[in-house]
Order: sequence, then structure tokens, then C-alpha cells
Amino acid sequence: MKKKDNYTMNFAMMYLVHYTSFALISSQRQSFLNHVGYNLNQRSYIFAIIPIVTISMQMIAGYFSDRYRTVKKIMLPLILFSAITSYFFYSIQVQFYIFHFAIALLSQSFVIAITDLSDVWVLASEGPYKNNYGFIRAFGSAGWSIGSFLLARIVFAFGYQGLAMSILLLSIIILVIMIAITDDKALKATSEVKEAINIKDIIELFKDKDYLIAISMLLFVNFAVNLTGFVVVEKILELGGNEFVISNRGMIAAGVEVPLMLIGDRIYKRIGALNMAIIGISMHTLQFFGYFFATSNNAILFITIGQVISVPLYQVSIKYLLLKMSPEKLKTTGQMTGPAIVNGLTGIIYPLVAAAVITRFNVSTPFIISILCGFAGISIGLYLKVRMKGELV
Repeated sequence: MKKKDNYTMNFAMMYLVHYTSFALISSQRQSFLNHVGYNLNQRSYIFAIIPIVTISMQMIAGYFSDRYRTVKKIMLPLILFSAITSYFFYSIQVQFYIFHFAIALLSQSFVIAITDLSDVWVLASEGPYKNNYGFIRAFGSAGWSIGSFLLARIVFAFGYQGLAMSILLLSIIILVIMIAITDDKALKATSEVKEAINIKDIIELFKDKDYLIAISMLLFVNFAVNLTGFVVVEKILELGGNEFVISNRGMIAAGVEVPLMLIGDRIYKRIGALNMAIIGISMHTLQFFGYFFATSNNAILFITIGQVISVPLYQVSIKYLLLKMSPEKLKTTGQMTGPAIVNGLTGIIYPLVAAAVITRFNVSTPFIISILCGFAGISIGLYLKVRMKGELV
């Protein structure tokens, strides 16, 4: 049991380093593309197409993880490809649109698939750490905060080439940490005879009405969160902000998440996933209002503090909610396929919506759409709670 307990800290360290790397890879994409000279429409097209590849990557990764009963062997090549593609993305600092378009698709899809598989590895494991997801995920928030803090400083000191090299170094560290973690899913497969999943099983998953309702809640909320995340960066730039402001916002956003992430598992056991989700979505919606009315970057940084509640409660609750709603043999698929489709659909739409609305009106107008989607998410969550007849899901 002592060895199993050690795996909790190994996972925590893996999350810490991965999310530090994730922040370096993803947080500066918009400002980097702006730095290279691409306009808003060119940037929005890149972010709109990324989810198409991401959907495929997540579904394929989840399917093969369930089919071959392994997470570790799927993640290893994904980390390597993520490091290589992210390195080349930031290394080419001249306008070469086709290249940046293609490499951004691959880089972001790899890193998101790794993030989702990490959650599955923890939640679908056989060790005690599967009940410590919130605690482990808190180290991810801490890593994102560290990465956001380092980001602008690396760029200003060493340029984007230094950022590319930092991503490679952190990827090597992640691989070293992963070696120390046992792939419980693979071990279980050697001791139990399992029927391989097929496409029919996945179709059955989506016939579950409660699962579909939960996924529809994700659809509205994730669209609102992604749209807001994209537009906030554009608003920061319009208000005269630079890499440091974007970096500081990311540091604050992730840093304030840590306390409730650490006790997220206890909150889940006490009030249930649905109640957690509704509270988290409500706080997200209040933030959308705040960003709409913000007139300075200092105001945006202050409103970001609301993520002390919104992100940890929403993120932890959704992971546990989908875990409970997924059949035993489809734990990975249930947690990855539905969200992959949701994030893919919303990801295709939100950059285009953002560019169109900002061009037609102003940079604050898209937040109205986020607010409406937030209210829709709350309503669906309440409806699902009624369907569950008060059961503490």
C-alpha cells in the first residue's frame, strides 16, 4: 500500500510538470501569432480548425486505451509528438501561414489528448489515488500558474526560441516521471479476460439519456468558457496589454484554483458532482458579466480571481460525473469521447464567432453570448438534478 500511496505523489509531480509545459505551449499561441504578424481573422481560422484534429485525436486515444487496456503506452508517443510539434511551432518566427496552421493543429491536439488521458489514468486506476483526483489535479493548477509566471519572462529573456527549448526540456522530465508510475489498467488486463470494446459499445454509450444531458451541459459551458478565454486575450491586447499581462492573468487564474482543487474530492463526497457543477457554472457566469464590463486590464486580472471557485468545482465535478455515468468497460471512452466531441464542436465555432462579433460590434460583445450559454448550462444542470430525483450524483 505504501508503494501505491507513493504513486499519488508521482501523479502529482507528473501533473505539475505537464501543466507547466501545457501553459508554455498554449498560453502564448494568440500573442505569438500576433507577434509574427497574423491578423485576427487568420488567428481565428487556426483556432477554429484545431478542434477537428483534436476530436479525432481524443477519440482515437480513448478508444485504443480501452481496447488495449493501457494509458501509459498511449501517452508516451503523444508526449514525444507534442514536444516536437510545439518546438517547431515557436521556432519558426516568420509568416508561413500554412506551416503554422498545420503545426498548431497537431501540437494542440496532442497536448489536449495527453491532458485527458492523464485524468483517465488517475480516475480509472486501481490504486487509492483514484479517490484523490482533486488533490492531484491541484498540482496541475499549480503547474499552470508556474508556467504562466515563467512564460513572459522566458520570452523576454530568451525569445520564443527559448520557449521552444523549455518545452522540450519539460517533456523529457514528464517522460522520466511516467516511468515510475505503474499502468494499472495494463496490469488488470493481464489478470482478467476482457471483451474488447467496439463501435457498437460507443453507440450504446450515447443512447444513455442522462449521459447525453450531461454532455449537452458541457456543450454550453465549455463553449462559453472557451469563447471567453479567447476573447479575454483579445481584450487584453486591445486595452494595451502585452505578454506580461497575459502571463500574469494565467498565473493568477491557475494559482487561485489550487486551494479548492486540493479539497475538491471532499467537496464532491459531501455535496455530489451535480451540485458542484451548478455552483461552478454559476461562478463562471458571474465572471462573464465581469469581463463584459471590464474597462482595464487591472479589472480583468481582478475578475480572474473568481476562478478560485468556478474552475475547481466545475472541473472536478465533471470528471466524477462522467466517470459515474460511463459503463465499466468504457471508462476512458466515456470521459474522452463525449467531451472530445463537445470541445471539438465548440472549438470550431467559438473563434469564428469571436472574430465575426468583434469585427461587427466590439471586443466585449462576445461575452453576452458566454453569459447566455452560462445560464443554459445552469438550467440543464438543474434539470438533470431533477431527473436524478435528488440522488447525490
